[in-house]
Amino acid sequence: MLQVAQEQTDRLLCEMLPATVAQVLKQGGLVPPRSYDSVTVLFCQIMDFNTLCSKSNAEQIVTFLNDTFTLFDEIVKVHDAYKVETTGETYMVASGVPTENGGRHVFEIADISLELRDASYRYQVLHLPDFKVRVLNERSYEDVLRRRRMMFACCLIAWLAVIILIAAMAIPKWEVLTFTNIDWEIVRVELGVWGEWRQTTNTSRPITEWIPHFPAPPAHLTRLADEDLKHYYRAQAVIGIIGLVLLIATNLLAMYTFYHHRYTYKRLTAALYFVCTMCVLAAIEVLSNSVDEWNTTVVAKSQDETHWDYDAVRESGYAKYMAYSVVIICALSSLTFLYGSHKQKGENAATAEFEIEDRPIHMGRL
Repeated sequence: MLQVAQEQTDRLLCEMLPATVAQVLKQGGLVPPRSYDSVTVLFCQIMDFNTLCSKSNAEQIVTFLNDTFTLFDEIVKVHDAYKVETTGETYMVASGVPTENGGRHVFEIADISLELRDASYRYQVLHLPDFKVRVLNERSYEDVLRRRRMMFACCLIAWLAVIILIAAMAIPKWEVLTFTNIDWEIVRVELGVWGEWRQTTNTSRPITEWIPHFPAPPAHLTRLADEDLKHYYRAQAVIGIIGLVLLIATNLLAMYTFYHHRYTYKRLTAALYFVCTMCVLAAIEVLSNSVDEWNTTVVAKSQDETHWDYDAVRESGYAKYMAYSVVIICALSSLTFLYGSHKQKGENAATAEFEIEDRPIHMGRL
């Protein structure tokens, strides 16, 4: 009887502590604390455990946890790993401690993870046959993958939007206007951010010249003689540059969110994409409205045209459509990252890792 009791005590001690540590303590020795350069730790959490508890009594819950963790223990025993503890429905395993095994601990934990997953698929709860034991929430996990793929696609398209916006700002073809001046010359103006191409055609050959908008439109052009016109051009250029810089910065932040999964980063990214949308829209509107400040006295009008304006001869150029495509991409990216910023909490978390990373940031806590 004494030998049986001793064996039970040894077995219980080995359940609580690593075998090597238990042996030292039995001999009356001391186990000094030590650090390890490289280990791998596995945290395994049973999903929907609260749902199971709500449908079970205390005895059934204890039986379920005992059967489940016993099954997990059998898997761990055949590997070079050590079960550290179980807390509630969480199962913790470490490899590389207390006996170091080089770099093999990574492969040991990886194998254990796959075997635990496979075992959870086969396990059946006796009092709840329809309940599926899962070490991750498959529905939420697939939803997370879908959201991240959508965000990744939008991030790639947003980098394309950077190229499109640079090209649009470089091409002087946001607005195209064709009219006849008072000298009965056909004038074609291709308006851009930094200036405009003006082509004048009379009975002889056409004359094409570049007219810059900075630092101010040429004073000898009566059509651009309005004093407020230079402010339109400056505002449009500044807003366009701000939108471009902000779009690049937002794309970098979007890439950062794939490494750090806090929902606050994704919502910040969504907000910044929305700001980019408004910046590009504002640049389009400012440049389009600048045409309303052109002097109409240089245009040849018929006798019945007393309130003629340039809208009658205005056409949108392809650079403007390129800018609108950037607006659509930024708006779509904003909505996608807002959709992808769903918080991973409790039973809705795809894995425990996502739940931990989605906890609020406390600025005063390390």
